[in-house]
Amino acid sequence: MKRLRAETYHQLGMTGIILAAFKKSLKDKRSEAFTAVAYYGKALSTYKEISHQVGYVDTGNDVCDLLLVIGLEDPADRKAFISVSRECVETARRIHYRKGLVTALFFAGKGAELLKDLEVARKAYEEAVTLLEELTRGMGLTVVGQETVRQETQELYKRLIDVLIREAFQVVERSKLQDLHRTVKLGSVVSPDPKLTGDLKEVETLTQRTGSVEKELALERSKPEDQQSKGRIEHLSQLLASTKADFYSTVNRIRTANPDFEKLVNIRPAEFAKIQKDIPAAALLVEYFPSDTQLYLFLVTRESFTIKSVPLKRDDLDNLVKRFRRFAARAPEGASPGELRKVSGDLYRALVSPIEKEVEACELLVIVPSGQLYYLPFQALAKEEGPYLVEKKQITYLTSSDLLSVVSQKTEAPGGGLIVAFGNPDGSLPAASDEVKTLKELFPDARIFLQKEATKEKVASLPSETRILHLATHGQFNHKDVNENYILFAGNGPEEASYLKQGEIYALRLQGVHLVTLSACQTALGDLNPGAEIASLAQAFSIAGTPSVLATLWSVADRSTAELMGEFYSGLKAGKTKAQALREAQVRLLRDPKYAHPFYWAPFILEGGW
Repeated sequence: MKRLRAETYHQLGMTGIILAAFKKSLKDKRSEAFTAVAYYGKALSTYKEISHQVGYVDTGNDVCDLLLVIGLEDPADRKAFISVSRECVETARRIHYRKGLVTALFFAGKGAELLKDLEVARKAYEEAVTLLEELTRGMGLTVVGQETVRQETQELYKRLIDVLIREAFQVVERSKLQDLHRTVKLGSVVSPDPKLTGDLKEVETLTQRTGSVEKELALERSKPEDQQSKGRIEHLSQLLASTKADFYSTVNRIRTANPDFEKLVNIRPAEFAKIQKDIPAAALLVEYFPSDTQLYLFLVTRESFTIKSVPLKRDDLDNLVKRFRRFAARAPEGASPGELRKVSGDLYRALVSPIEKEVEACELLVIVPSGQLYYLPFQALAKEEGPYLVEKKQITYLTSSDLLSVVSQKTEAPGGGLIVAFGNPDGSLPAASDEVKTLKELFPDARIFLQKEATKEKVASLPSETRILHLATHGQFNHKDVNENYILFAGNGPEEASYLKQGEIYALRLQGVHLVTLSACQTALGDLNPGAEIASLAQAFSIAGTPSVLATLWSVADRSTAELMGEFYSGLKAGKTKAQALREAQVRLLRDPKYAHPFYWAPFILEGGW
């Protein structure tokens, strides 16, 4: 009798679903759906009471299916969905009910995705796929049953593929964060808060101490058992535990004092859903990851996420980038335009052609490079007879997708507010002085500091209303040791005392600054840890508070830089975004016969906000 009652409730639930499908009004549809859930709930309880486990699994799967239709917007619905799907997996596995287990695993995978646990989701989908492949080969199913299962196949494979791609994307992001951790010395980082600076140094000390104690403990344990000192092992074990406790306590203090600085001590990539949410509506984010044998391209928009691959070895790609730089990063009188066009075309075919359809559909192209690609200005890529990419698209760069959260908070054009500019501190860049004076003509309220007045102390005490910081001064970015990166200012003492070192950038108060321009700095090509100096510099400025850095990939002629900067700031004054203004400035220069060669306009890249 109870089984009949359970089956009746189950049928009533299915009737509710059918009614919901025919309702015109969303409100009515949800009403019918919730009625169906109530009937299913009674069926579940009754099946559980009489230990009818197949009925329980089938009904539980129907409940999960219906909750998905409702939308899982209510936290209570999400909690019920996760709980029921897990119970169905356990029950179906216990009674070896494979068809019910496939469906339950699918819903359990969805539940794990809701909890942002991609590893658990992947394992659930992989197990479901394995079972599904057995079932569709006819192992234990009727012809009708096989057809029913086949209808579920595509959605299951799509979910597994999606999770695998997101996991791969997250691993790429983790590797970039790990690179930054390895290259930035916490002892050189200065924070506005002296206590926070001390905590960062303490983390570095505790990290070194942990490694030392772990090694001592391993050496003691590796001895023959009769030669081991139990007392020493106990002492080292306690010391290791207390050192780790101090480490995590210090990291928690850093997180509390300034969450942005946590990026320096903790590898915690942004959640993929957050990354997608932060991408502008008309933008395409492309993250490149070269492996030994393949180049992988992760394509992310607000609505979609795909991955493509190109059969191109990392070494071959690196050689193409170096050849491009050899021809592009020197004045045209010493360059070969034919060779440059050819290598530009080769790089375009590898990096842009595979995603040309997606690129054409976007307004803003956000490039997230890896390795030697950090040194490549994508805007100068072109088919051998076609226009440059910059003539077709706005382009900006991110050293990591993790920076999207910072960028998305400050994406508007700088517009109002104060511009502060520093130029030619050592007297060796006369065009830099002209560049800064042009800024003053465009923005009469701008504050400018030239030659001896362009001191590091003035940068450290910027007015709170500063929106743009322009630095037309020498800078050197060191790929061998990013902690030696510096920007030169004026000073009376030894030259090194006038360096603004990378560790000091973190202490700058740039929370209101939308853009930092480094118009005369240069970056050399790095093989040891390519891109580390660019990535660490962008991270330093983002932690200091600014989402955007306009920098150059090679040393550029003073006059062309001054002209490009004038065009760029004119665009900002007219209300254009940073990406729009830079694109238009570069296009104007490349269409001027004097500056048509990429040497003059291509190295300027916008890191961060658009």
